[in-house]
Amino acid sequence: MNEISVEQMSEIDVLDDSLYDLDNSDLSLVLYEKSQNVLMERTKTLMEKSPAFIEYLEKMKPAEYQEYHAKKITVFKHQGHSIRLVSGKLLGHEGVVKNVSTEPVYADITMNEGRLELKLPPLHNAFLYVFQGEGSVINDDGEANSVTSPRLVILTQGDRLVMETNREARFMLAAAQKIEEPIVRWGPFVMNTHEEVEQTLQEIRTGQFPPD
Repeated sequence: MNEISVEQMSEIDVLDDSLYDLDNSDLSLVLYEKSQNVLMERTKTLMEKSPAFIEYLEKMKPAEYQEYHAKKITVFKHQGHSIRLVSGKLLGHEGVVKNVSTEPVYADITMNEGRLELKLPPLHNAFLYVFQGEGSVINDDGEANSVTSPRLVILTQGDRLVMETNREARFMLAAAQKIEEPIVRWGPFVMNTHEEVEQTLQEIRTGQFPPD
């Protein structure tokens, strides 16, 4: 097995635009959060306030939406920890969001004191956003990379993620096939070029967006 370790770590708030300034152009899962009140109690409502926008491998195809009530989300316990799996497969369970070309894994994980081991697709790019508590990512040689909230952690590729914590910690795990395309962002729009962003804005101005 190839142990996953920390590649890049930044202290960051997902409401902060600096999230999009990281050198993470290979990530095929882009998160966008918008809030009128940045002083709200974010840690309790993060998953309800963080829709995932997933880029398809088939470029410029019509957008598709999957919406599910919270009661439909896959929830299970493993090694004493709680996992809410939105999409992808983990530990023999499958998330409710399916049929996405980049095969994303998207989960909200609450760890109690102890250790958690997860298998991920070895060629997926992945990151953690730790938004409550603290924990450690354990690499191949047993070294612990400490992660304290609020912190975004870009992970190396591998097929085994090992986390440890001495107290309760909650984090978002996201992984997907890499697309290896340039990223240009303007507000909630994520495209490959400035021209594509301008085209989208023009379609909005002329009432052509979203397309029928």
